[in-house]
Amino acid sequence: MKMKVVFVSNYMVIHQKPFCDAMIKLVGVDNFKFIACEELEAYRKTSGYLDMNDDPCVIKAYKSEDEKQRAREFATEADVAIVTINYSEWLQLRSKREGGLNFVYIERLLKIGLWYRFFPYPKYKQAWENCLKWRNDERFHMLCASAFGSSDLSLFLPSFPVSRCWKWGYFPPTEGRFSNDDGKHVRKKRNSILWVARLIKLKRPYLAIRLAERLRNDGYEFKLTMVGGGPMADKLAEAIRIRGLDDYIELMGVLPNDRVRELMRESEMLLFTSTRREGWGAVLNECMAEGCTPVAASMIGSVPFLISQGVNGCVFDDANVDSMVEQVERLLSKPLNCEYMGNEARKTIAETWNAEEAARRFVVLCNTLQGGAVESPFENGPCSRAEIIRDKWYCEYGRLSS
Repeated sequence: MKMKVVFVSNYMVIHQKPFCDAMIKLVGVDNFKFIACEELEAYRKTSGYLDMNDDPCVIKAYKSEDEKQRAREFATEADVAIVTINYSEWLQLRSKREGGLNFVYIERLLKIGLWYRFFPYPKYKQAWENCLKWRNDERFHMLCASAFGSSDLSLFLPSFPVSRCWKWGYFPPTEGRFSNDDGKHVRKKRNSILWVARLIKLKRPYLAIRLAERLRNDGYEFKLTMVGGGPMADKLAEAIRIRGLDDYIELMGVLPNDRVRELMRESEMLLFTSTRREGWGAVLNECMAEGCTPVAASMIGSVPFLISQGVNGCVFDDANVDSMVEQVERLLSKPLNCEYMGNEARKTIAETWNAEEAARRFVVLCNTLQGGAVESPFENGPCSRAEIIRDKWYCEYGRLSS
């Protein structure tokens, strides 16, 4: 008999829908529901976000008491529940159900800094209500959509056992990109660097400008394309003009996702500069799927899970501009290495870090755990053990050279 699965979150987003669709294929349309606890905010609707709460698998618990009751009934009956952190009401509901499995979907708890765990409110309260209070209940597990999720949990006392923490993430659409090998043979624009994010402080767009200035001064030929909008746009444009970088940097503003993916397909590398506050960073999945070699900051949540240094991308020391410049210059100097890493990056998403594989593994993990086992059948990738990764994890690479 197929298992019944419920997924509780704020609202359906584009990085969750592919997983939901894949789960429906595995367990059946009647055995999977996504419970939306909130309506998509008005400002997101006007910012180009798709309102996906009208998807047939969604129960809009916020819409009426009848809909919330329908959601509660399905959640109670489900064999397996995935509940995004912050929805303690639904975890409490699940705790009253005899048997079953429950997975708390978390990024990293201590995005601001490790010291934040000492604040009794709101961070410890959040950790306790949604994670720590279930530490002795073997029905509860963590899906860590950040490589630092289990590490952050381990710093709280009492801590949640890492033996019940599993690697997870976000899974953007791949739209049949891996049905053939055409993506491996897309002609890349020589010495092309792409940067994609909102123009806000936590994304650190100014690092891209510092990189361009260093590359120019070191005599490299290149083109840096920056995609995104935000409050820093005017200041960045002025900084580019003052530094005489107009011939090297193009600010393209906000673009449709299809056009962004096309630029990734055409570009040799993607520069990913966010701070530790980037819980996951789906742009990394997207660029790797397009065979675009990532050069990413070490504290971004998805980086330790997705990038193997010098194999399918490059990691730079989050706090060291020289490290960033070094990684990019090495790729510019060795284009064949860059091409190889781009192909390996695409392979990583095609074979392991995609929604269909994540759904398949999730079902296998659930069956394994319900059968009484405590170990995952997977050694790496989604649903493998999320071992503790500390903030300075990248030091094992020395100076992060490839």
